[in-house]
Amino acid sequence: MVYALSRAYEPVFEAASREIAHLKSATDPVVVVLPVRSNPLVHRVDSEGSAPVVTTHPLGLRMRRRVRTLVSSSLLHVFAPLPLPRRLLDLSTWAPSILTAVSVGELNSEQQAALNVFRKIVVESDSDAVALGRQGVVADRLHTIAPCTTVPLLPPATGTFTVVFASWPFEPDEVQSRGLDLLADAARSLPDMAFRVLTRPGSRVDPSTLDFPANVQVDDTVYADASDIWRSAHAVVAPFRAGSKCKSVPNSVVDAIGAGRPAVVGEGIGLAPVLTEDSSGLVAGSQPGDLTRQLKSLRADYELFATAARECTRLRFDLETFRRSYRAIYNGLRDSSRS
Repeated sequence: MVYALSRAYEPVFEAASREIAHLKSATDPVVVVLPVRSNPLVHRVDSEGSAPVVTTHPLGLRMRRRVRTLVSSSLLHVFAPLPLPRRLLDLSTWAPSILTAVSVGELNSEQQAALNVFRKIVVESDSDAVALGRQGVVADRLHTIAPCTTVPLLPPATGTFTVVFASWPFEPDEVQSRGLDLLADAARSLPDMAFRVLTRPGSRVDPSTLDFPANVQVDDTVYADASDIWRSAHAVVAPFRAGSKCKSVPNSVVDAIGAGRPAVVGEGIGLAPVLTEDSSGLVAGSQPGDLTRQLKSLRADYELFATAARECTRLRFDLETFRRSYRAIYNGLRDSSRS
């Protein structure tokens, strides 16, 4: 049973919510602190098959009592970006056990000290593990567990070569870090490709302000089944710049690869080394023309990349591997507490 205690909004948690839902059968019980802005996001966790969700909004005495009650027989698992939001720096009063760092940035001394309350820290990519190691987190506290996907392998797409961008920003200051200017540049340079850009509810970014060319379709559909996003797509693109405060391993990329669609990603994606190692995608730089060149290369050897993407899912993003990895951490912490 996985409980989520909602507190406040962080955009990156929309993606993390699905990972929490997948942890339902990992162990029983685990308390998950999931900052969210509004109830619909919490309901989304529940609707995707998670256990009951406990929601309390103020970080006050009532919430602290509830956390202590739940944690008395449970592990406390926190999903958060690094650096930690300031409102989460007092987590020592909650006695948390595990942190899943959904993104990793540079930490100051206060932030580094705040990590000492966690017995285990999980990151989503090896590059994030290296980044935390450089900042003093010892290796035996670090685990790398990639997100999983339940999107099935889909038949090959037909028709015009179509690229999907499914990492729409919430705030205007995220437009550049997520590489939307690079996407627009590539679309103008590749008029024989189709580009589909998925927006998301609640975003403060207006697509009409981004000057997309005619071969970019802005899609505001809310898909109940993620498979429908990738059925007509040939590839996914996520040209995040290095240093972007985004999820290290975007679910959109993992889902696309699960469907058998290769990826072109930016240097800000923690998954980038995996894609190049497995030949399931390419990494583009952040200069104009870089994304265009890599999309051309992907299309030229498309069957090779698509075949590798299908194999990559089985090896790296399997649901049972995801659950088994967390279960091992949970059980290890419980065993050490009893001894």
